[in-house]
Formats: sequence, structure tokens, C-alpha cells
Amino acid sequence: MKSKIPVLTTLSREKLSNILLKIPGKKDLIIDPKIIKPLENIISITGLRSLDIDKIYKIQNSNILSKNDTRVFLIYADLILVKYICDHINSEISKNQDHVKFYVILIPRKLFSIMQLFEEEGVYEYVTVFSFPWELIPLSGGSILSLELKQFFNCLFVHGDQSILPVAAKSLWVSFLLWGSPAIRISIGRHSQSICSMIDVYNKQLIKPSRCGSDINCCIIVDRDVDYVSSLLTPATYTSLLDEVFGIESGFVELNDGLVVSLNKQEIYLQIKNRHFSHVISFLKDKAKKIQEDFDKSQKMKLEEIKQYVKKDLINITEQKKSLSQHISACEIIVKKLGDYFEKFTACEENILQNSSKYDTLTFIEDYIALVDACDKFSILKLICLLSIVQNGFSIEEAQKLKMLFLNAYGYNYLPLFHNLEKLGLFTIQPSFNLADVSNTTVVLANKVAQVVPLPAKKSPVQQIIQKLKLIPNSEKTSSSSTNPLSMSYVFSGSYVPAICQLVQLLHSNEITKDDISKYFLNSKVEIFGESNNLNTFYVYFVGGVTYAEVAAFQLFEKLTGCQVIIASTNIINGNIICDSCCS
Repeated sequence: MKSKIPVLTTLSREKLSNILLKIPGKKDLIIDPKIIKPLENIISITGLRSLDIDKIYKIQNSNILSKNDTRVFLIYADLILVKYICDHINSEISKNQDHVKFYVILIPRKLFSIMQLFEEEGVYEYVTVFSFPWELIPLSGGSILSLELKQFFNCLFVHGDQSILPVAAKSLWVSFLLWGSPAIRISIGRHSQSICSMIDVYNKQLIKPSRCGSDINCCIIVDRDVDYVSSLLTPATYTSLLDEVFGIESGFVELNDGLVVSLNKQEIYLQIKNRHFSHVISFLKDKAKKIQEDFDKSQKMKLEEIKQYVKKDLINITEQKKSLSQHISACEIIVKKLGDYFEKFTACEENILQNSSKYDTLTFIEDYIALVDACDKFSILKLICLLSIVQNGFSIEEAQKLKMLFLNAYGYNYLPLFHNLEKLGLFTIQPSFNLADVSNTTVVLANKVAQVVPLPAKKSPVQQIIQKLKLIPNSEKTSSSSTNPLSMSYVFSGSYVPAICQLVQLLHSNEITKDDISKYFLNSKVEIFGESNNLNTFYVYFVGGVTYAEVAAFQLFEKLTGCQVIIASTNIINGNIICDSCCS
């Protein structure tokens, strides 16, 4: 099933080639810097040169440097960037440069608002616009497929802009053309259900994928907001922490010294990417020791043996030593940044999941806000959001106090942040006790009594899912050993199993039936198109982002059961990205 994944890259490359070949003559390509890394996974510089590309420039804050008469802009469909290009075109027009031709390639699609902006800026007749909806991009050795649309979560969940949904629907539809239509299709979340409706339209109007000989038993399409817990908890695997601290972009990570490292094909990285972080440094040191021993042996070789060694092994060993050095440095930076509070935060998160004392957690959060520089502000914010969704939100007094402390510590420019978190349901305020027919004094007194002697609390939706799906493992029955894990909960140091990963496991083991899914998840729909008694091939598509912790959990599930899981998403996400998305 996974052997067909490279076809997606080929399709993307052919799409871009067809667009560029429609543009006559030699041309300069001017690229949005944010596109460069995902583009490198699709086509090489040599490949671009073969398509009559003369020079390649980045769009910088300064003037566009291109002097070629044919200029091609390759950008995300972003109004601010398009306005910048319009200004450049108008500048050229004012110089009577009528011979210059302008082309704009928008990723992932043309938007009415952008075409309207071209018209309003007076450049509509001077520019030819194409759309380039690239296919899912294989990352991390093909273990994840991503559209690499970083803005997806912000557009869809924060701002409610659904214009980007057809892109996800089309990528899924193409996937079904490649692997065949699944026997069972499960959609969880209102956006996922909209995507399924769009896929049905594509099936009617375009080509309907064959179900005969399909590689997929079950496809699960799920909204990110179905399981926010998996993105808010502090992860424990190496790749997850690498993403938290540095940010991984399309398989590339930039270390603090400005060095950009490609992770996609590194042998060392593939060996440590899903390991529990507590064992990564010792593994790297053992690996370095073994490489040094092999190198020392080479010093005693005979001349003929040295020739063979240089020819076959030396380049590989040199690359491995370089890679080891990079990852050891990365581990040291992670330890330096997270080491002081990592264990305290994970213990606090575990208490939240166990529904332990809310007062103690609030005190912990307030203490760390007061320290300001003790930890990253988003680490504090993730704790606040986790506490809110797991323990039924905050009272008015608690919410106001947390807002005030956070804004005083980090700045009032974060005021819109809390508004957006409320929209997402990540910062909820409990309704206060209030009756119209009683006096204000009685209301105040009742509220005070409720704070001291709270009424039996109704379980939050998150708590209900945790209980029904058994997302908090029983330590007596389930091994979450970090060296040889047997439970997917190891990705969060044994405290939590990602909800969708657990759902796949329960479906595979027949512990729940397809009919049970609606009991666990609101806005869910199960469609059965064919018989599939043994579910062992899954296609899981996250609308709004997948975390590296979930990817690691799925890959452990594959290892333990022999099942195959294709993990796809609109983008890669973590708690920091969610918090940052709510700032704008």
C-alpha cells in the first residue's frame, strides 16, 4: 500500500511542470520563502531549470530583483503577499515596461478575493493567474503525508474560513484514485463531514474511484478539534520535542546556529525519531562510540583493505558522524530549554487528566506566570487550555484572574488570543449562579457557597471520551516502558493515548463496532460501502493538523499488530502552533 506513495510526488511535479511549460520562453521564478522547503520535496532546482527557469529569487521585504521580461510568482494564496506583487507590477507599468509579462501561480487555489484585489489594484489585465494544488507531500521517509498548508488551522478553525476545505477534499479524492475507495468511511467532526460531501460530488462529476481490490479497509477523516488533548500535552518522543523546540518544516529543521538539517533521509534520524527522549542521548553516544571503534580498526588495516574501506565505508561514516553531532547538539538544546520544568509540567498535566485538585493546578499555573522567564509563555497557555477542556472551564473569577496575570506578564497585545481561544472552546467560562427572582445579596452568597462546597460536577465531553475509550491506561495492566513500549501512551510518558489512535486500535481488535462510534463522538458518521470483517489497513486523515506524537503512536500500533496505517493531514501541528494561530 505504501509503495504507491511516491506517485503523489510525481503527480505534483507534473502539475507544476505543465503550468510552467504553458509560460513561453526563459523566465525568472520569484518564490515566497515559505514555499521553498515543501517545494524541495516535490521538485529539485535542476528540475526547475529544465522548465526554462533562468533565475530563482526569494520574495524579500526589499524590491523584487528580477530583470527578466517574463516573471513568474509562486506564492501561497495570501492577500498581503498579492498586494505586494500588485505594487511591484504597478511600479513596472509606471515605467512603461509594457514588454514585461507577469504570471502568478497560487497555492493551493485561486480565491475570488485575490482576483478581486488584482482588479481593484488595476493589474488584472497585466497578469495571468494559475492555481497549483499540489498533492499530499510524503514526509519523514513517507511515514506522513501532508499538504503542508500551515495556515489551514488558522483559516478554518480560528477564522471559520471554509474556502480552503475543497483543497483537502480534492487531496483525499486523489488518494482514493490511487489506493481505491475504502469499504468503510468514518467522518468525525462537521468539517470532515463537509469534505465527505465534496468527495461524493467529485465522484459524480469526475471519476469514481474503484472499490474492487481497494488497498484500504477503513478511512477515518477527523477534525483536529475532536482531540485537542493530543496537541496540548507535552510529548515525549524525540521528533515531537524537536518540533516543539525548533519547529520542523517539511522535513527540515533549523538549529540555533542557523544550520538547516534535512531529516527525510538521515539514517541516524530514522533510528531515533520515535524513541522516548529519555533514551535518545544514550543511544546517540553508543552509536558514536561504535563508529569511533570502527574508525580505529581502519588504522590497522592493510593497504588493500584501506582502499576498500575508503571506497565503501568512509563517506557513510563521515555522514553518520556529522549527523550524530547535529542530533546530540539538538538534544542538548532541548534539555537546556525544557529540562528545568519538563517533569513538573508533565506531572501537572497528569493531575489534570486524572481530574485532581483544580486549585493546586491553578496555583501552579499562577506561580509560573509570576516567574515570567522560567518557561515559554505557550507552555503556560497550553496548561490553561488543557485544564479548561478537561475540567469543565473556569469560573468568572478564575478566568478573569488568569487573563489579568497572563496579560500583565506577557503584554496586552495577547488580548485577542483569549477571544480566539474562547471561540475554539479552549478557554471556557462556566455560567455563574443567577436567578432573576432573588436579591443580589443572595446571588453573591450562593456563588461563594458554590466555590467552597461545589455541586457534583458534570463530566466534560473530554472526560467522557477519556472514560469511554480508556485513553488513560491502567499502569497495572499496560506496559508503557519507554525503552520497549507496548502501549501507545508512551508518546506522552504513559499518561494518555491519543484518541484517534485508540479508536483505530479498538476497531482493529473488534472491541467496538462501527455502530458504537456515534456514542463516543458527536458529529460523526459511518458509511459502509462494502464488506470488511477484518480491519487491518487504515487511512487516517486529520483536518487541521496531525501531531508527531500521534504519528509515533500509529507507527507503534503498526509494529505491534502488523496493520498498515497511512497517516495524512492538511498540515503538521503542535500546541505552540495552535496558540500562535490564536494570536492573529
